[in-house]
Amino acid sequence: MRSTNRVLVFVALLLLSECAVAADELAKAREALAGLKIDLQKGRIARVDVFFISYFTAIPMRVTPQLLEPQAQRKASGKLGAELVVGLIEAIDGTELHLDDGESDLRWGAVFLDQFGTRLHAIYLNSYYFSSGAGRRGYIDGIPVRLNSSLITWFETNFYYGYNRIK
Repeated sequence: MRSTNRVLVFVALLLLSECAVAADELAKAREALAGLKIDLQKGRIARVDVFFISYFTAIPMRVTPQLLEPQAQRKASGKLGAELVVGLIEAIDGTELHLDDGESDLRWGAVFLDQFGTRLHAIYLNSYYFSSGAGRRGYIDGIPVRLNSSLITWFETNFYYGYNRIK
C-alpha cells in the first residue's frame, strides 16, 4: 500500500513539474511578444528580414526556422514603415498563444534586428491547411506555439500579394 502511495505521489509530482515547465515556456513566449512590441514602440528595431515559401510548394520534409531562411522563395529586408509597425503592434495585441509540440511546417518568417544587425526577435509561422488555415502554429523567439490568426493576417496582408512593403 505504501509503495502504491509513493508511486502516486511521484507521478503527481512529475505531472506538476511538467505543467510548471509548460507554463514557464508559455510565459516566455508571451514575454517575447511583449518585448517585440516594446522594441517596435521604442524604435529599437532597425531592420526586419521577411522570408516566405509558397503554400503550394511541395517540400519532402518539415520546414524549420533553420531551413526557411536559406530556402525561402521570397525574401525582403529593410526598415518597417510607421504603418507596418502600427499594424504589427495591433497584431501582437490580438495574438492568443498556447504551447505547441514544435512540429510546425513553416512558410513565413520574420527576423527583427537592431542597428548593429543583432537578432532581437524572430517569428515563424506554418503553412496553409484547409482545416485550420495558415499561421496557426509556429515559433516565437524559438518557443513552439499555437496561435490565432492575428499574426498571419498581418504577414499575408502586407507581404503575400504586395511583397515590397518594406522600405
